[in-house]
Amino acid sequence: MRKKLIMLFIILNLLTITACSRNVSKDDENDRAVQDETITQNEDIDQPSNDDSIEEDPVEEDLDTDEDNYEADEDSNPITHEDNPLLELARKGRIDGIDFGIGSSTEEIIEEWGLPDDYDYFMGGLYFSYDDKNVLFFTSAVKDNEEIIHGEVKCMGSYEENKEVFNVKIGMTFDEIIAILGEPTYTSTPEQNEDSELLYGTWAIVYDTEDYEIDFVTRVENGPVDTVYLWGRN
Repeated sequence: MRKKLIMLFIILNLLTITACSRNVSKDDENDRAVQDETITQNEDIDQPSNDDSIEEDPVEEDLDTDEDNYEADEDSNPITHEDNPLLELARKGRIDGIDFGIGSSTEEIIEEWGLPDDYDYFMGGLYFSYDDKNVLFFTSAVKDNEEIIHGEVKCMGSYEENKEVFNVKIGMTFDEIIAILGEPTYTSTPEQNEDSELLYGTWAIVYDTEDYEIDFVTRVENGPVDTVYLWGRN
């Protein structure tokens, strides 16, 4: 009888140990499952699917870049005429057939040509108009009462019809001038010249010779040109 009790006791212990082992094993499996699920969730958060990612429109990017490059090229490579042999006289600050140029003294002009037919303030100084020569000088001279305090020529204009200047003639259209001198540095419209005292209400094609600028000006789109201006940049 005693042996039977001992054997029963041993069997019960074995059953208890087995059950505990099974519970531990199940707990371990559950823990691993929880860990695996947590890792998977973290991976899903850290690495979003392709469907959820935001993609930039490659076409828009290319267009913006191309536009920026175009504007940069336009700004960095303007058409200049510092080597144009037909504009050699302009690079010296002179216009054909006029004895004076950019930088000439107003005192010297009056000594040679006499008092101008008209003079008054315009663009920050006195302009001198010589009607018989079809020439305008825009200067840094000023008036003190009726006395002229002399300065120098900053800009000059010629408006004699059919006069040859810079290898073209006053009275030609823009197209005719461009055919001889080449493409201008830029073209300006009345809208673009709205704030200009001198060019208000006109079209102009402009040739940049580095130190000087030539404007062929007309009040009719594309010409014929009625005035040519030469400006000094300094």
